[in-house]
Amino acid sequence: MSIINWVLVGSIAVVLIICLATTIAAELKLKKNKVKQKNQTTYTNSNQNEVKTEAIISTDVSLRKGDIVIEAQKTIIASENGTLHPGKYSILSAESNVDSFNVRIGKFVKEYHHGDVVVIADGEEVTPTSHKIILR
Repeated sequence: MSIINWVLVGSIAVVLIICLATTIAAELKLKKNKVKQKNQTTYTNSNQNEVKTEAIISTDVSLRKGDIVIEAQKTIIASENGTLHPGKYSILSAESNVDSFNVRIGKFVKEYHHGDVVVIADGEEVTPTSHKIILR
């Protein structure tokens, strides 16, 4: 066998060992975190089924002076001279009993929860994709 063949076989073996180690580490982490609790929601991970139980959350919000309400699928661009100034905001659901919602800030859509804090830079676009939101 030439040296090139040995290098090729060795490279393939290293890649397979890395893949195996990554898979084992992920499985161990999954087994370790069998039950998670987040925002009054309990998640159970098992191979047979997944159980999700949610508490009823009231997100009724009254508007304050300075709040910015953005309708779903409407875009606002942050600027010093515009309605939305760059800065740090609490993102709130403007609809009753909606705790999580999707918002595009910049280029990416992310799921946010009622009360999360976001930082909006100058020139970034903010577009609620699923529900009406309030920036406070």
